[in-house]
Amino acid sequence: MRHIIDGYKYMKSLSYDICARICLTHSFPYKDIRSYNGQNDCATEETEFIKRFLDNTEYDNYDRLIQLCDALALPDGATYIEKRLVDVVMRRGFNDLTIPK
Repeated sequence: MRHIIDGYKYMKSLSYDICARICLTHSFPYKDIRSYNGQNDCATEETEFIKRFLDNTEYDNYDRLIQLCDALALPDGATYIEKRLVDVVMRRGFNDLTIPK
């Protein structure tokens, strides 16, 4: 989860607030921090910040568009959502919220 909070902090330091927001929301189409596939390599305070941010943020169409684009992309280009989801599970694992997500 480190890339999420690092991206947020970096974009905020440049005063790119909308980009900072997307750094946090793009990985959580299902607004539950437990739905993140992969290791939580953030400090406790950072994890709590992400959780509060998600709880207090109403997703708009731009958030949803970026989440869709993220779900349709692999490093070599566009793909099917199903293929992308399998890619994420293969790299980061499966958890109880993978299916609902």
